[in-house]
Amino acid sequence: MLTWLLQRTPIEVSVLRDRNALYRVNFEGLVENPYTLTIINKTQQLVHYRVAISGLDVAKLQSPQLTAVEAGQMKRIPVTVVADGYDLPNKLNALDFVSTAEEDHSIKASISSVFYRD
Repeated sequence: MLTWLLQRTPIEVSVLRDRNALYRVNFEGLVENPYTLTIINKTQQLVHYRVAISGLDVAKLQSPQLTAVEAGQMKRIPVTVVADGYDLPNKLNALDFVSTAEEDHSIKASISSVFYRD
C-alpha cells in the first residue's frame, strides 16, 4: 500500500479530439484543431491548472488562462490549437498538452495528441 501511495499522481489528464472534423480553416486562413481536455484533481484541495502545448512551436493554444478544479472532481475544458498550415512540416504533427498546477508546479501531467492540417 505504501508503494501505491508513493506512485499515485495527484492529477489525471485525457484529451479527446472533435469527432466531427479533423481540422477547420478559420476566416484568417489558419488551421484550427478543436480538443476537449479532461482534468481530474486527485488532491484534497481546490487546484488551479494552467494548460500549455509543447512539441509544435508554430502553434498557439486558445484556452482559459487558469482552470479551477475542486478536490476530487473532474473538469472538461474545450481548447483549440491554431497554426498556419504553411508553417507545419507534415499533415500529421505530434504535440503534447501539459497541465500544471499553479499552487504546486511539481503537480504536472502531459498527454500526447496529433494536430492535423489540410
